[in-house]
Amino acid sequence: MSALGILKKIVLAVLAFLLVSNLVALVVLLNFKAIAFEPKFYEDELEKLQVYGSAKNVIAEMLIQQLPAQLTSIIPAEQLKDEIKNAIPDSWMKAQFKNLTQNTLAYLKGEKEALELEISLSEVKSSLQAFAQDYVAENIPPELTGAINVNQLLSPLPETFDLASMLPNLQQLGQFRQIVQLFFLAINALIVGAIILFVLIILLAFRNLKSLLRWIAEPLIASGAVCISLAYTMPGIVNQMLSQQLASTGGLAYGAGTISAFMADFANAIFSGAMAYGIAFLAVGIILFIVSFFVKKKLE
Repeated sequence: MSALGILKKIVLAVLAFLLVSNLVALVVLLNFKAIAFEPKFYEDELEKLQVYGSAKNVIAEMLIQQLPAQLTSIIPAEQLKDEIKNAIPDSWMKAQFKNLTQNTLAYLKGEKEALELEISLSEVKSSLQAFAQDYVAENIPPELTGAINVNQLLSPLPETFDLASMLPNLQQLGQFRQIVQLFFLAINALIVGAIILFVLIILLAFRNLKSLLRWIAEPLIASGAVCISLAYTMPGIVNQMLSQQLASTGGLAYGAGTISAFMADFANAIFSGAMAYGIAFLAVGIILFIVSFFVKKKLE
């Protein structure tokens, strides 16, 4: 083999290696995009991890803090909190979380310029007003009820609650939005890179069809094998890392178990998707490799 032939094989080997790396990275990022920016994934996870019940407690605590001390001196805060939770059906919670998730993802993807994190409280406020009026009528002496204006006492409770006002680090979210835009650019760059690598391999090996098919087949087979390996191994590795992290912090802190379960499901979803790509790459690569045995070595 001539020096030029050896050099060509070295270049093809380098291109094949780069193509494998490119395809694997592209598969992981595409799956990450498909999961991380899909509102349905978060809706299903919140349902699965029973987050709605805990969120009711958080919302009730926030609303109690909005009420005047005069009202909580008349009606025990715990009873008000229970009534707020009773006034929040699961369907309402799901609708609010769905809206928040969609708005946040739209903001991160650049589809919206402003972050909208408002929760409608009109139904909760109406229910609380009815409860407070009934409580006053049943538990306060008649001569004092006229001096208590429930609607006025509940007036500080807003019709909508803006969660953005509670987030001191919104500037960091804006920075994260810029990272997301770079993430989308990286996916496009990997797609273009894969096309360029395929074209370069074809240009270098097109005069030998048998060799060309194999130089395309082998990176596809290798990429498929790596993707399938990732699909099998990475979820377990992520679970192990999360377990070690939780153990190092002295056990489960509040909410840590839910976060750990969410991260594990997130990793499973990403790398399970890699399995489908891996099988596709492997199948196409094997077919091309088999076909290479039945074609002429040289193009006429």
